[in-house]
Amino acid sequence: MRLHSQSIKKLINTIFSGDPITGDFDTEKKQTVKLIAIQKELKEKISSFKNLKIERRFETTYGHWRKIALRFIYKSREKSYGWRNEDTIDIYFENNQLYVESWNISAPLSDPDQIVQFFKGVDQKRDERQKNVQKTKKVKDLKEKAVLSRIKILSKELNFHYFITKYKIKLKLSVRLGDKHMIEIDIPYNRFQEILQELGYCIESIISLYDQGIKFKIKGNNRDYYSWTPPGK
Repeated sequence: MRLHSQSIKKLINTIFSGDPITGDFDTEKKQTVKLIAIQKELKEKISSFKNLKIERRFETTYGHWRKIALRFIYKSREKSYGWRNEDTIDIYFENNQLYVESWNISAPLSDPDQIVQFFKGVDQKRDERQKNVQKTKKVKDLKEKAVLSRIKILSKELNFHYFITKYKIKLKLSVRLGDKHMIEIDIPYNRFQEILQELGYCIESIISLYDQGIKFKIKGNNRDYYSWTPPGK
């Protein structure tokens, strides 16, 4: 997946400093010659970046009309498709000066080697993100294991049938009540410890009430026509 705009903004603000490359680029032909020269200069330097390619563009980019630009397209190693899997940066002319732009964030290009530094920064950000993803998954797996273990013990102690639905930020525990009903309990990963402490009491109470013929629903309180009676009135 492509980097977040804030990560790109930080890279651009850090790497692209100084005055823009300026010259006699007042015609499309001169601009094309300059961009081709930059492309040739960088071709060998960026060859170590796998899945990085350069295209010459003649189109509207980020809402700004530019007759010609160089676009660097760097696919990530993650499994996703299309532009969501690509980090891009454009080199383009503005008033006969060279600039770069990514995520609608622009800065002057003072040296083509800044492009190389940019993609080194992209690699670093991607590695950091991957480490964070792995760390988050490890923590989530440990929490999930603890929840499932506790539910298994409770199901044996309280004699109930259940099934688990897994989501990104929570587990949903469904407990069977008789042949026709069930109760669903959300267990968010960020609150699993406090919920597990009360889970047994909660399930036992619900089963007891159901066995007595008492049924209830939990609904959202988003209706204005209820006239609530205050406590003790």
